[in-house]
Amino acid sequence: MIKRVHFLLALALALVAGCGKQPPAAALNDAPERIISLAPDITETVYALGLGDQLVGATTWCVYPAAAKTVPRVGGFGQYNFEAIVSLRPDLVLLHHKYDAEKTRLDGLGIPYLETRTEHIADIIDSIVAIGEACGAADAAQTLNKNINERMLSAMNATGITERVLVTFGGDAADLDQILSLIHISEPTRRTIPSRMPSSA
Repeated sequence: MIKRVHFLLALALALVAGCGKQPPAAALNDAPERIISLAPDITETVYALGLGDQLVGATTWCVYPAAAKTVPRVGGFGQYNFEAIVSLRPDLVLLHHKYDAEKTRLDGLGIPYLETRTEHIADIIDSIVAIGEACGAADAAQTLNKNINERMLSAMNATGITERVLVTFGGDAADLDQILSLIHISEPTRRTIPSRMPSSA
């Protein structure tokens, strides 16, 4: 439970440090009726926004919520089956912004897509909004983001812990320096913080 609380505290700090940009919106005239997700976190977002009925394709690893297990598979993580994607006749494909090869293929096939980002919590918040707006669920997106923020604040207020806890995943030294500067950790203190933790930690 404490680990979970510490994680939520880190998310709140990342929300302050995040400087994500709104993902570009797909060029759609109407809300899509047939959506394909190319990542598990995107699939969870689709269901959280009440768009599960529009999801017609997902990756091999999209197993949450349980309803996602019954959605047709389109491969995953660099091994996407574009024949399956085309056969599902999607109005919109949702994918991460770093999937350059997949975006090129979709452009060639004339299939609209929407990019999402997950580097920072701010990116996740923006991506939820972008998906909601593109898929006719803008109100649901606002409600979901409000719930996320309220739960993080509630978790922080309930701990009674006065120390601020920072947990980072991935990134590089420049990212860490930016975060430490934003939360006002001094330069001498920064030098005592290891850039990497042992893999067993």
